[in-house]
Amino acid sequence: MRSLFTILLFLITLFPSLIAQDESIHAFSITGQADYGFLIGHHVEMNRLSTRHFPSFRIYAAYQTKGDKLWHRYYNQPEIGIGVYYSPLTFSEELGNAISVFVFLDRPLGENFWSTVRLRFGFGPGLLTSKFDPETNNQNIAIGTNLNFFLLLEIQKEFILSRNLALNAGIGIAHFSNTGVQLPNLGLNLPSLQLGLKYKIGKQVIDNTPIPEPIYKKWTHEVSLSMGARQSRIMNLKSLVINARFISYYTLTFKSALVGSADLFFSHAQQAEYAYQYIDDSFQAGIAAGYLLNLEQFQFMLQWGFYLYNKNPDFKSYYHRVGFKWIASEHLFLNVSLKTEWARARNLELGLGWRF
Repeated sequence: MRSLFTILLFLITLFPSLIAQDESIHAFSITGQADYGFLIGHHVEMNRLSTRHFPSFRIYAAYQTKGDKLWHRYYNQPEIGIGVYYSPLTFSEELGNAISVFVFLDRPLGENFWSTVRLRFGFGPGLLTSKFDPETNNQNIAIGTNLNFFLLLEIQKEFILSRNLALNAGIGIAHFSNTGVQLPNLGLNLPSLQLGLKYKIGKQVIDNTPIPEPIYKKWTHEVSLSMGARQSRIMNLKSLVINARFISYYTLTFKSALVGSADLFFSHAQQAEYAYQYIDDSFQAGIAAGYLLNLEQFQFMLQWGFYLYNKNPDFKSYYHRVGFKWIASEHLFLNVSLKTEWARARNLELGLGWRF
């Protein structure tokens, strides 16, 4: 692993002085990528599963946006596309293989040197060929389902080799979780070093026609109701998890906003025995703050919250939320978000909301 990191650092420092940048814009690209990484033992119980390094492989098919939408320009003409992920994980029967087909957004971080430093974010369904089974696979304490939610985050430096070919090198992390629908759900967190070849196809004509920035309100408010499912840790009870939320946004630019929210949570699945004490209070209340990125009809949000009311000792004093919204109309939106405590997923939230 150390030698691979040394090679990566060598490429980043040497290549800018040897390779001239190609200013042409291509319409499509295909990238093949190999990774070498490990499984983070983020819980003590998982240390036994995370003792080996292993490879993973990815293929990305991307389309270069052409600047005809305002968000294209705010995000430096990003690429969007579909990817495929495969890893044998730790080469063990307990964890099996990991597979995902996902959508992604790949954007340059700036201009000049930073135009070839790219941030890639993806998500989609993930398949794990092995899961926990009390009789046949009781050593896999990480995941209790074959079908999971997959997240991907990478940062890479692109080196131009020729008009149609580029080398990518960077670091990233992949994550598998069933969002608490079925226990166990400690999740898989897979950081890696990455090396790939990108082949560019066709030519994209960038639209530089001026697009007026829309007039937006400084303050926007929302109310939403979301539902998900979670299994209790001890009682083996599955039930709905309901979240009612009031959110206020303070718009900084067309691209971003600051977010504050008040949350109410309810779930019968939280009724479980801890230290011989029966927890019969299913309610929680909290406040959260965060940041929103706007892609016009599609929005991405991160939040960090704290509980003001919580009687369940299994919960931390804080929670996180990573979420996506699709703006269906002037007032109506659809919400998909994941409530977590760092690497531990609590539940998925699917809901509707109203903007005003």
